[in-house]
Amino acid sequence: LVRAGKELKSAQLEPRLATGAEVAELELTGGRLHYKLLTGTGPAEGWISTEIQGKTLATRVEAGDAKEGSVDPTTSDEYPDKSLWTIKPGDPVPPALPAPPRPAHLTKVQKLPPWSKPVPPKGETSEKLIAEVKKGDFYKIEFPFTIKMLMEKKWGAAWLTKAFHAAGTMPKDNSVQRIVKCKELPFSGYDAAGGAGMKGLITVEYAKPDANLHTDLFVKVPFNQDNNMTWRMNMSFFGDPDGGELSAYQFLQHMLPFRTPKMYFVDISRATTNYIIVTEQVPFMPKGSDCKAYEIIPTIGKYQDYELKDACQPIYAMWRALARQVAWDKQGRYESVRVIFEEHTYARGGGREKVVAEREAGKAAAKLMTSEQRSAWLKGELLKAVETATKKEKQFVRMIDQFCNFVSKWAKALFPGFTDAAFLDKFKKQMLMMNRLAPAIGLWISANEGHEELHGLMHPNPQIDNAYFWTDEEGMYHAGFLDWGGCGYYDYAGVFLNIVSTAQAQHYLEHEEKWVQCFVDECQRWGGPAFKTAELLRIVRLGYAATMAGACANCMVNVNSLSEESEWENVKDKQHEVVMDRWNIRCAVLDMEIKMPVWRDGPQLQVVLDWAKEMELPTDGL
Repeated sequence: LVRAGKELKSAQLEPRLATGAEVAELELTGGRLHYKLLTGTGPAEGWISTEIQGKTLATRVEAGDAKEGSVDPTTSDEYPDKSLWTIKPGDPVPPALPAPPRPAHLTKVQKLPPWSKPVPPKGETSEKLIAEVKKGDFYKIEFPFTIKMLMEKKWGAAWLTKAFHAAGTMPKDNSVQRIVKCKELPFSGYDAAGGAGMKGLITVEYAKPDANLHTDLFVKVPFNQDNNMTWRMNMSFFGDPDGGELSAYQFLQHMLPFRTPKMYFVDISRATTNYIIVTEQVPFMPKGSDCKAYEIIPTIGKYQDYELKDACQPIYAMWRALARQVAWDKQGRYESVRVIFEEHTYARGGGREKVVAEREAGKAAAKLMTSEQRSAWLKGELLKAVETATKKEKQFVRMIDQFCNFVSKWAKALFPGFTDAAFLDKFKKQMLMMNRLAPAIGLWISANEGHEELHGLMHPNPQIDNAYFWTDEEGMYHAGFLDWGGCGYYDYAGVFLNIVSTAQAQHYLEHEEKWVQCFVDECQRWGGPAFKTAELLRIVRLGYAATMAGACANCMVNVNSLSEESEWENVKDKQHEVVMDRWNIRCAVLDMEIKMPVWRDGPQLQVVLDWAKEMELPTDGL
């Protein structure tokens, strides 16, 4: 809060002085600072308090304090732009354009070659292919692709030095002297660090201490035959989520309107699909900490929202952050990287050229139709989708039978209130209907008029364990994002569902509409489209409903493959190791633990029935 004079009752100046702004001291008396703005946003000159009720609001940095190798913040293009980290209601909104150039100190790199499915040489296996050491496509140097390799003498501190120099993230006259410590994070158990790859934390020592270089770093590498080859195949051999993540750090990070970990080195070999990501380590506070303003609250595991003191407010922070990204996307901030991320997104669909050509052909065909003709065509396509799904539902019938048995017998302790035979019989009929309607809902969302406004460059999986949070002086939550796997162009409906997918059922039911309204308001505040809350909410609810049948089936696929019925006899709550310690079971079963009460008590079913009636689709008398 900035005032015109030293007195607390003097006139308030607008806008507020942004967090991260740097000012020159003109006068300091009695905890009141008369300043002149150097960097950041806010009034050019004014008075602020340096401390309120024991909380530090402004910190002095003496001239000459910067260590050797550091950069003058008033003249450097050093990233990240910290003024974007904590923007409060009432703070000025930075413009989307012009988009900043990629920081000059980073080594210029070319976009990755388009993804293609790796094919091992004749007579060799995929396991042998991914064990090969190859040069990366960004920096043309070899790299380690397991945590164990990184710690080997061949790689270690010397390789980190070479890598950071290659990336331009460390001055050439500095080096990594040694890796002080390394901790490989678990990929199973209660504290599992995610399911997309192996991860580790390292602490390094530099030859020249530098305020701009983090000593605590995070490392991510792919799964391999020693831990999770099945998921490695899904991630690397059938699409390009890895490429999307690495490109997000290379080409997008400096343009984002929120905080994300600073990149030190990322590279991938298209020939082997091996990659390595090295970023700053997010400074999470230890679990159980009573965090002060701007301290990063302790890390939150997937489906462990219940550990939070206020599990709803971090979700609001994620909605606001994504609203800012959407707003800037719609204003053209990311056009310079569109081709890069479309290539990653459409790799699985046959490649960018094919997908873009089909989309453009669809747009051209739509322009030749009248509104009535397009409506009739779309309804016909929706009906075909329903009929096709109906013909293929035999396997799903078995799955939904198994799921109802699982809920009522195996895991009844996790699903109290859902074991009644009459309820499950009704639920089964609803899921058969949803299995038939889900493809049609997806088609309608992607083909409906106005779809382009609801499609854009996004973090595809903004769940609570892929974000980190802090509060400001007033206790308002703010969010940053990590784990950018699959970054690309998506329909907003699916991304929105990921934001709230781990929210406890009672929170979802209470806050769903408020969360969507929060997104609408923040997007418009940042210069984005004026979305209509009711229309957006309808799409979110249809999208939620469309996931129900598939989620039931996915639950049983993982339960059947990763557990035995006898193991569930002792499961009394979701803390049990059978649920929480097995990653895929945790994600699949706890997803349904949330979805069941939302489906029963929420408006999703009625929204589907109303939509199906409008589209003239069968609902089997429900």
